[in-house]
Amino acid sequence: MPTMINYGKLAFCFFFLAHTLQGQTGSSSLGSLEGKQYKPEVLREDFRILRKALEEAHPGLYIYNNRQKMNAYFDSIYSSINNPETELQFYSTISACISKIGCGHTPCFLPKEFVRDFEDLKCLLFPLKVKILDRRIFVQANYSTDSSIVPGAEIKSINGEPASSIIDRIITHLSSDGYNLSLKYHLLEEDFAHYYAELINQPLWFRIQYSLPESPLLTEHIFPALYYPQIEQIAEMRFGKNVLTPPKEKPLEFQLTADKIGLLRITSFDGRDISHAGQHFHSFIRNVFDSLRQKGVNDLVIDLRNNVGGDDDYGWYLYSFLSDTAFRYYKRVELSTDKRFSILRYTSHPLCINFMHMFSKRDKEGHILWTHGSYTHVHQPNKYNYWGKVWILINGESFSTTAEFASMVHAHNKGLFVGEETGGASEGDNSGMEILLTLPGTHLRIRIPLFRYISAINDPILKGRGIIPDYTIQPTIEDVIQKKDPEKDFLLTLIRSRNCKGCGR
Repeated sequence: MPTMINYGKLAFCFFFLAHTLQGQTGSSSLGSLEGKQYKPEVLREDFRILRKALEEAHPGLYIYNNRQKMNAYFDSIYSSINNPETELQFYSTISACISKIGCGHTPCFLPKEFVRDFEDLKCLLFPLKVKILDRRIFVQANYSTDSSIVPGAEIKSINGEPASSIIDRIITHLSSDGYNLSLKYHLLEEDFAHYYAELINQPLWFRIQYSLPESPLLTEHIFPALYYPQIEQIAEMRFGKNVLTPPKEKPLEFQLTADKIGLLRITSFDGRDISHAGQHFHSFIRNVFDSLRQKGVNDLVIDLRNNVGGDDDYGWYLYSFLSDTAFRYYKRVELSTDKRFSILRYTSHPLCINFMHMFSKRDKEGHILWTHGSYTHVHQPNKYNYWGKVWILINGESFSTTAEFASMVHAHNKGLFVGEETGGASEGDNSGMEILLTLPGTHLRIRIPLFRYISAINDPILKGRGIIPDYTIQPTIEDVIQKKDPEKDFLLTLIRSRNCKGCGR
């Protein structure tokens, strides 16, 4: 394809970069921020401690790769650590290892001091906000010094590397449940600049090739990498204050359309988010379903997009309004061991973890079960349970508690799904109580969940995958830029067409 190179903005880019870097001295420097370098014996000891912690504590370590495969994988990593590595190099190794487990609740974090450097004028970043669609990278917003790069453009390459290759390289380091990719794409687009800097490169300049919608012409632009405060400055200048950190909406929202379609939106099941917004989950949900019953609403849309989860009991409480029979929400809750952990000196953890082994037992199949609490109790349907048609909006950030709820709805045929595959696996997840492991040599941090929640459903056909929607709808880049909602629009049109029955309504 023909390429058009735009050099018209380069002079301004040089001026802007030189001007904004004035006065930045000392520990701040141009180029790569790799961090400290560590000897191989330090790295090997850190990896040994990480492996021991995972083998002792992680309840889902062998769910998607059996013990033999994981042992061989761990052995291969250990034997490959023969040379000094920087913090970023070791982080790349460890994050890829953690991703192999297939647990979205087991993320890897850089050391606290290093993260502060990333956020304190020391790391140069890619200054375009992107959207990932079908393994393609699109410009969602432009915070670079070159204002001529328009939103909606498809980025074909960055510094000579194809966009698809960049995506594939980064997502191997991101954690999600099982074999799921939808969550990884959402995580990547939300913090593309930092993932690129941490896992690809930290160049002074970016050279991108992109095409405009419905155009075969490739355009090439060159612009400087920027520090985050500079990106904030440009974003505020072009789009107004708080564009990068918009105010949070209330997690719970309900409205009734003129033609009696109930719209219940839940963006979080986290009790802290809900209480901070001045809301109360149980009373809000109860009032919604009481209103649905009183007003004779036949169609309810529950929007669970971008809801990454929260409190376990909120999931089964919501499901109790959809069920007309008694139900179990979890089949069982498993632990990795019925013994004390030996690695707690390297972790931050609640005091009660020291006594976890006192609340466990082995069943006939050899599972180590958590016996405390009401997780596996039988729940009764709520007296306000709903009898109408239920529709669920989902996407890749429908995760954890949200995915557990969606799994129950799907398994018991209590609703139809519209949107994108959930980020959480349908069979259950590893979450609940957790420890934060800090490796003593490099100070890399790994969060390890201690409970495996097995959903009370039949074994899914697609193990390690989320709920696949009955109607798959994905927004276009034009929808995203224009803030349209094609999933919701499609669903409302579908409901109204089904209700119409040729009446011309």
